[in-house]
Amino acid sequence: AAAIRTLKRKKTHVEPPPRPKEAPKKKKKKETTKTPERRKPLRDVTNGGEEDEVVDPFSSRYRSALDSEARASLLSKDDARFVRDETEHDAPLVVKVRRATGTARERRSLATKASTAPSKFAPPFAYLGHGTYGAVFRFGGAEGRKAVKVERPVAALPWEFVISRRFAERDEQQKRRAASPMLGRRARRVHVVGDVVRPSELWLWRDAAALAMPAYCASLADALRVLNAGGDKLPEAAALYLAVAVLEPVARLHACDVLHCDVKPDNYLVRFFEKEDDDDDEPPNGGLGLGDAWDDVRRKAKGARCLPRISLADFGRAIDARRHDTETTFRSSRAHIGDYLWPPAKHHGTPWTDHVDRYALGVVLHLLALGRLPPSSSSSSFPPPPEKQQQRGEKKNPPKLPRGWDPAFWHAAFDDLLSHVDHHQRDESQTTSLEDIVHKARRALAAAIRRDGLQRGMHALDDFFRDLKRRLHNDPLASR
Repeated sequence: AAAIRTLKRKKTHVEPPPRPKEAPKKKKKKETTKTPERRKPLRDVTNGGEEDEVVDPFSSRYRSALDSEARASLLSKDDARFVRDETEHDAPLVVKVRRATGTARERRSLATKASTAPSKFAPPFAYLGHGTYGAVFRFGGAEGRKAVKVERPVAALPWEFVISRRFAERDEQQKRRAASPMLGRRARRVHVVGDVVRPSELWLWRDAAALAMPAYCASLADALRVLNAGGDKLPEAAALYLAVAVLEPVARLHACDVLHCDVKPDNYLVRFFEKEDDDDDEPPNGGLGLGDAWDDVRRKAKGARCLPRISLADFGRAIDARRHDTETTFRSSRAHIGDYLWPPAKHHGTPWTDHVDRYALGVVLHLLALGRLPPSSSSSSFPPPPEKQQQRGEKKNPPKLPRGWDPAFWHAAFDDLLSHVDHHQRDESQTTSLEDIVHKARRALAAAIRRDGLQRGMHALDDFFRDLKRRLHNDPLASR
């Protein structure tokens, strides 16, 4: 009976007809959009293995490597006698911040925690200025007035001290080589108009660091602000003197393979001297050359002079090019603040070497001569590349200088320093080194003084700087 039921069930069950096979659906092609080419990845840490051609010198890994290298260098015999290592203790100095309110600028004050503070740091402290990481104060100790830069937490002070020491050693070698008797050169006393701030001591604590350095009267930014507030313009001789002072330290840095990467008026510190005759001369061959027209003019002019010496400070962002291969370039938009950054690096991320310092120098010279930023720095619109300008037949008109000025030096300096073209790719006949620009500026300064008579021109320059010194002393905002 069970078998019969099974046979009946099979006869009544009808299997459904097979479904026709559907044609396979065609996959839609995805619309591919051309993505911009990615930039070559940057190498953050150097001096280990093969190095990439492009380096980001302001990345966290690169800066961390610099800090480790600097701390290792501080333990060497050459630098150890200038370093006070107290990393087992907290800093005895406290930086207090007073925020900006209304028209009052932000200010900071320095105080000591206890009597364990170093005897070098004797209150009271006078606030001079501050940056992203550190603040600068003036204090008076047994050795006279000095300035101290305090960082809390520690960011760049160890590297700033190490790179300053390296530059001092290389600069001394450059001077000996320039005055070598083997080359038939005779050492002459050269008046150094622009110099570099030389830190004297470094203190390291667990949570802070302090760098001692000479105290200065004011910054170049203070001097330009005081002049603009009074509606005064720089005379040609004074502008050329300041141009020499601005150019000289950067030229010496580049000759020693050091890039500053933060050239601006705030980092040029002014110090006035009251000297007779040649007492303010530097040791033999103190400058870039072996004496020139400016030195001859200064020696022949008699009487006391109040000529400032301007020193470049703040080496926290400096790059030691000798850590890298000769073909290495850098790419970063953090090399300078916006108005002083080379436009191709700012807008297109173009790799650079010493272009950033040269362009920043051109901006500072433009401020000295015309009292304003160049168009490519003050305008948000970036001009087309030089190749397209040549195709369109566009010509770059030189800026209009004050009446009576000799445009030869200024126009040549603007054309060379404010160029958007890589000067290494330009024709050699169209490229001028910084040392040559310095020598041209010193010759132009001597010619401007001689134009109205040697004694009269020198006295006019002296009177201008005496008046500037008085106005800076009476200015409440100047960082004296």
